[in-house]
Amino acid sequence: MAAVIPEDELLPDVNTVDHVAAAAEAYWEVAGSFVVNPWKDGRTSLNITLMYAGGWSLLETVMVNYTQPGAAPTAVSAARMLLEEAARATWRYSVAPDKAEARFVQYFDEYRAMRRNTINTLTGSGISRKTAEQIFAMPANVRLTKPLDQVTKGREPLPTITSMLRDLGKPYPEPGWLELAYTLLSQMTHSTPVAYLHTLRAGNPWTNDLSPEMLALTLDVACLGSARLIGLGAWLLSDLSEESKEYRNRLARAAADVHNAARSVHFLD
Repeated sequence: MAAVIPEDELLPDVNTVDHVAAAAEAYWEVAGSFVVNPWKDGRTSLNITLMYAGGWSLLETVMVNYTQPGAAPTAVSAARMLLEEAARATWRYSVAPDKAEARFVQYFDEYRAMRRNTINTLTGSGISRKTAEQIFAMPANVRLTKPLDQVTKGREPLPTITSMLRDLGKPYPEPGWLELAYTLLSQMTHSTPVAYLHTLRAGNPWTNDLSPEMLALTLDVACLGSARLIGLGAWLLSDLSEESKEYRNRLARAAADVHNAARSVHFLD
């Protein structure tokens, strides 16, 4: 107990996230400046549409919740999901055109195998196979390139999320910072003692507010991740149009502005 510092002897906390929040709000305005209708032709690519719509949904979760008392951990979880999905999307599309098909087969085989294994687990626990397959059935209006239960023999598993994050972070001054960012956001998501300290630091531990460092990291990662998902999705759903390409570039620049502001708060990169 002698190691505990009395509250009146603590130095004032002068760290602030205000300038990061201002940059994130500016990013939000840029994100809303160009919106794509995936169903404009009456049909769409489910994979790309889910990437685009998922990016929007998670970004909105962050931007709506980060200012609300007690709701900040929700924003952290959404930011973590954005980072994870951005790493997967970057891996999926960062390959030469002649190797793209093989990478997509590898990607979807992973989830076909997971589906098959889950169905086998359910049927082994007393659930009928027909019921188990209905749980994971696609809607009637989804057209498949091959049956859901058809998995390539000798398939290569997906890289780990750690290796994907390492690749995503290569252009930064501290290449491994996204791995560390993901770990810290995971601490908040799973309510560990580290997470509790980042809420206790903000004041009342019962309101679940975030420390400036964790909130800055949340906004930073949310903008970087959503810029990848939304920008890439808009570009692909717009048939690689010049307008969508410029939007994608503007989104990346706005996310970089958030990152530059956040670096002086969370100090990870």
